[in-house]
Amino acid sequence: MNHITYQTEKRINQIKKISIHDRTMQQKLAVFIWDDIFSKCGYLGATLKELEEYLNHKLDNTRQENAPQYLKEEGIYGIEYTTQRNVRYVGTNDLSYINIEDFNKWIKSL
Repeated sequence: MNHITYQTEKRINQIKKISIHDRTMQQKLAVFIWDDIFSKCGYLGATLKELEEYLNHKLDNTRQENAPQYLKEEGIYGIEYTTQRNVRYVGTNDLSYINIEDFNKWIKSL
């Protein structure tokens, strides 16, 4: 099992420095998912190492996360094709989520 790396955390922190108005849809989604992972554990603002120590394990690189509804308006429907099937959006009126095969690979490409 692969895990999320510290290089991925470094790249996310670089993306966070970009103004939210200048981020691409995928960058916005990546930051949303990253923050959501930490906030679900009550560790928003912590480092990856701190979260891993709290959980006593590393985070899985393959993810399924809820997607915010606003991304429908930003063109999330084509994300599967732009990421060569690495990131897939599945959504209905009531349920929206993202399947990510390789989180590290996706973040590296942003």
